[in-house]
Amino acid sequence: MKRKDSKGRILPDGISQRPNGRYQGRITVNGKQYTVSGKELSEVKERFNELKVRINKGLVNENGRVNVESDITLDEWWEIYLSKYKEGV
Repeated sequence: MKRKDSKGRILPDGISQRPNGRYQGRITVNGKQYTVSGKELSEVKERFNELKVRINKGLVNENGRVNVESDITLDEWWEIYLSKYKEGV
């Protein structure tokens, strides 16, 4: 039996409604869990589908962030650099 939200709409696989009324989409790939959430079901469906496409194309890194250099700040890059390349030095 399919899950339904508080308005009686059938929810797609991976999407659920929280007790506070917000929606969340959750997917696990290679032991790593990714989650999107939002107030409207249509918003979460769109973001969830976009997340699945990015994961399938390898555009999401281990931090769950989009793996596009223009989307990363210098501070974020610095933290990644220190943790990956300078840890233990």
